[in-house]
Amino acid sequence: MRINNQYKLEIYLPKNLIKTVIEEATKLGACKVGDYDHVASYYEVEGCWRPLGEAMPFSGKKITAENTSLK
Repeated sequence: MRINNQYKLEIYLPKNLIKTVIEEATKLGACKVGDYDHVASYYEVEGCWRPLGEAMPFSGKKITAENTSLK
């Protein structure tokens, strides 16, 4: 079976928002493959970032390097 127009969407967010994001993305027509919906995979990561300029950080402060484990 050939499936066209598939795209990967990668989002970094706190664990407590995973179900909400999958649900909302599914409502918009994403997270669907063939006869399946709510299709997603997720995993825990460690990351770092430094908000610059006009950034509105979800976590941390502007111009301050942050590290966290997104578990």
